[in-house]
Amino acid sequence: MEDVLSGAAVTISEAEEADALKQFIPDISSYIRLIASEPVRNMATIAGNIVNASPIGDMSIMMLALNADVTIERPGVSRTIPLRKLFLGYKKLDLSHRASSSGMSHLNTTPEPAVIQLEKVSRRTHLDIASVNSADTSPRDR
Repeated sequence: MEDVLSGAAVTISEAEEADALKQFIPDISSYIRLIASEPVRNMATIAGNIVNASPIGDMSIMMLALNADVTIERPGVSRTIPLRKLFLGYKKLDLSHRASSSGMSHLNTTPEPAVIQLEKVSRRTHLDIASVNSADTSPRDR
C-alpha cells in the first residue's frame, strides 16, 4: 500500500497536484477542470465529496477506481475500510453515529502499475453535475 492522500482536509485542487495521483491518472488536470469552479475546488475536500454519498460524486469514482481505503473515526475508535465498502446504497454510508471520515489514508495499487482513464458525461462541459461518471483501470503498458 502506498500512502497517497492523508487527512480529511485534502482539497480537490491539492489532489490535482499530487504526484502520486498523477502516476495513475496522467491526465488528472483535464478531468479536475470539469469539476466545479476553481474557488470551489480550492475549498471542497475529497472526504466531503465522498461522505456526501452521491452516486455521481466526481472524486468518489476516482477514489473507487484507485481502490482507496478510508479511515473512519469516532471518539476512541478508528477503523480503515475499503472505500467500496463504505457505500451501502443511495446516500447511505457505513458510518456510525458521531463518526466522521478522517480522510483518504491509503490507495492500494495493483501489482503492475495501472493507468486510470476517467470520463464525465454532462449536459455542459464545465461546472455541471455528471449524468454519468466512469473509470477504466488498464495495465500501464496498454
